[in-house]
Amino acid sequence: MKKTVYFHIGQGKTGTTSIQSFLYTNKEILREKYDLDYPVFYEVAETSLEHQRYVERMGRTKNGLYEFISYEGVPDFHTRLCAYIDSSTSSRFLISNETLAHCSYFELWKELDYSKYDVKIIISLRRPIEMLVSIWNTHFLGFEINPGTYNMVPPLEDYVANDHFYTIQSLEALLELGDMYGCDNIMLWPFEPEFFKNGSIYDDFLAMFNIEVTSEFVTTNSKNSSMSRKECDLINFFFPVYKYVGYARHDLDKLCSMVKGDDRLPIETLSDSFIESISLLHDEILEEYSKKFYACKPIFKRRYPKCYRNDRREYIALTFWEKCKIYKYIIKKAGGLKAFGSLKVLCNYFPGIKRVLAVIIGMIPVSKFRRKMRKKYE
Repeated sequence: MKKTVYFHIGQGKTGTTSIQSFLYTNKEILREKYDLDYPVFYEVAETSLEHQRYVERMGRTKNGLYEFISYEGVPDFHTRLCAYIDSSTSSRFLISNETLAHCSYFELWKELDYSKYDVKIIISLRRPIEMLVSIWNTHFLGFEINPGTYNMVPPLEDYVANDHFYTIQSLEALLELGDMYGCDNIMLWPFEPEFFKNGSIYDDFLAMFNIEVTSEFVTTNSKNSSMSRKECDLINFFFPVYKYVGYARHDLDKLCSMVKGDDRLPIETLSDSFIESISLLHDEILEEYSKKFYACKPIFKRRYPKCYRNDRREYIALTFWEKCKIYKYIIKKAGGLKAFGSLKVLCNYFPGIKRVLAVIIGMIPVSKFRRKMRKKYE
């Protein structure tokens, strides 16, 4: 009888970090009691993301971030995985690595021989609009960890409207797995937290393996957090000058207390009509998934989410006067000659800042200097 190997390949932004942490923490119980082996076979396996790290040949940088190197680890991972499976007494094995959903891996997958196993591919799908917003939000979380890795991000609506092709392209590529392993061997797992079994991502995921999460399991709190729309807006304003003035979390907290902004999660600030327009663009590809892998059933129970919580007021952008407060804080924080460098950068990034500077300079209590500078910037 063939052993069964489950490849949970994401997509990303579908709770994969939480799932991997849970599987790693409870690997002994899963293997010994439920015959589901979550392989750990590297000597330096100290994290729940082992499968992802070693398939990608990733290494730690000095600031604690993972740095992508190459795909060279795939053949080595394949060799070790096969050796582990062959020597194990378990009949079921689970590999969780969302990067395997990337198009770059598909050619490598075709070269790897898993014919002696019964291979099942688990694809977790999230509503496209939520996927795009989550990716947008991740850019700002990266600034929190290491500002040097951050690039200026467009406003949320522009980002989603321009990058929706990313999710479509990714979904189209994953359809090839049906031809490689057979549609019957593709398992779809809709990521809809509001409909999770018992309200738990772990219960819902392990239900695919007929496993009930009981008190014997250790639950984890490993997940990627989200920032409010206001925090994201403030980071975009602060980013151009952080090299001049430095950055710490208390800077963001201070700015948040100074302005009103929009404290809701980014997804909650989008209008219903915008959500529906983006969702319609993905209907065709999701319908194909439903036909090939989901017995023609709707993948998501709520196709067009009409409300994220109950607060559906219009998005509140930062006002002109709030921007004045932000720039005044930055100039004060910079001080001395650094202030002139930060002002120059701000002028390059934000064309309307000259008007803002005129207002700020108008607050300076030296009338002669004030008249001179106001004349220069107005």
